[in-house]
Amino acid sequence: MHYTPVAAGGGLGRSIGYPRAVFTASYICDSCGEEIVVPIDVAAGASQRYVEDCPVCCHPNVIHVTLDEDDGEPSAWSRAESS
Repeated sequence: MHYTPVAAGGGLGRSIGYPRAVFTASYICDSCGEEIVVPIDVAAGASQRYVEDCPVCCHPNVIHVTLDEDDGEPSAWSRAESS
């Protein structure tokens, strides 16, 4: 499982909260073959789908994310968005 602690809150007029985990997963771009790491919003559900442009080649990918039922481990894969 990949996670990075980040501070919640912060900024002017806000109190600093406890660190929270930010989960990440990676997928391979269908167009250029690069491995892309994306942050995962676990609050969005156990099965997610969205479109994101590859940061390397700018081609759109449909990203599929699932969270493992046992340990919550995120996994991601993609396919090229069809026109």
